[in-house]
Amino acid sequence: MVSLSIVARLGARFKLPSGSFGLIRRFLPFMRPDRWTLATAAALMVVEVPFSVVRPLIARHVLDEALRLLHPFMPILTEEIWTRLPLTSRQTDHIIVAQWPTPDPRLRDATATDSLDQVITVITAVRNVRGENRISPKIGLTVHVSTPNEETTTLIEGASDYLAHVAGVATLEVRVNASRPPKSAVAIAGNCRIYVPLEGLVDIDEELARLDKAMAKLDKEIGKLQGKLSNERFIANAPAEVVEKDRGRLSEAKAQRMTYAESATHLRG
Repeated sequence: MVSLSIVARLGARFKLPSGSFGLIRRFLPFMRPDRWTLATAAALMVVEVPFSVVRPLIARHVLDEALRLLHPFMPILTEEIWTRLPLTSRQTDHIIVAQWPTPDPRLRDATATDSLDQVITVITAVRNVRGENRISPKIGLTVHVSTPNEETTTLIEGASDYLAHVAGVATLEVRVNASRPPKSAVAIAGNCRIYVPLEGLVDIDEELARLDKAMAKLDKEIGKLQGKLSNERFIANAPAEVVEKDRGRLSEAKAQRMTYAESATHLRG
């Protein structure tokens, strides 16, 4: 629903390239190149859930509309997937002439959107840890999630099946303000912290070298931004949005640097 509204708004302003970036960013983390399907939709269809009939229908509906939205930007891939979808109401054999999706305001649910975004962020963080540490997709991960409250804990626990199928999580532990396990990688996922124990999975010395290199790069960026923001001439002449953007970049770089430093400390411990 949110993606439909965004694309409709940007399309009306002739800013479809911006719409494509937003769509691809939302859906690409769940594309499985080996199967050419949305991993979340696949998970919905293979995980045994109480709504065994309803959930596959929802998955097919979401995948159908997502592919039609993505078609102008990814024509060959979306055509290949869409023609194989088991749609009961297919009105054409080719996605290029299929009806363009239109948003229905009645379907907007801000709470559901926020919850899904949080789950997506957690899944993305786990996948990033796996990729950054070059851990084989065949290896199931033990993942600890530290949440700010019981509501978020319940949300992430309820997404355990998706984490298993989409992120390769074999063991999931979710607690409010969970402590960090020794020798674990850390990632920020919305208002959660993700901890993945690395001992036995990666070369600790190699991971420490990677973190040191990342921190050195961030130190240069932090120094550059601090120098720019301490320049009174820059503050006086630059547009307010540019100054605010650089302040945000500085804050983000400092937070990331601190996260890497914590990771290095835990790995050395």
